[in-house]
Amino acid sequence: MPTVALVDGMRIYIYSNEHGIPHFHVLIAEYRIAIDIETLETLEGFLPRPRLKTILDWAGPRRDALRREWDNATAGFPTRRIT
Repeated sequence: MPTVALVDGMRIYIYSNEHGIPHFHVLIAEYRIAIDIETLETLEGFLPRPRLKTILDWAGPRRDALRREWDNATAGFPTRRIT
């Protein structure tokens, strides 16, 4: 699972073998969540509200970069870090 970013201690990653709705995963301690890249809606999982806000604030202006890395990962190409 390629990590594409670290945001405030939370790991953002994209599975290379997933298809369907373009999304990314967030992992921190005991919490995991999957978020739709286009709508930034939660697909599954849970993050406490302050952590979710941090992720959504980070992801909003980076949707194009997240989508590019989703396309790369699902096509079997390496992903790059998003800053």
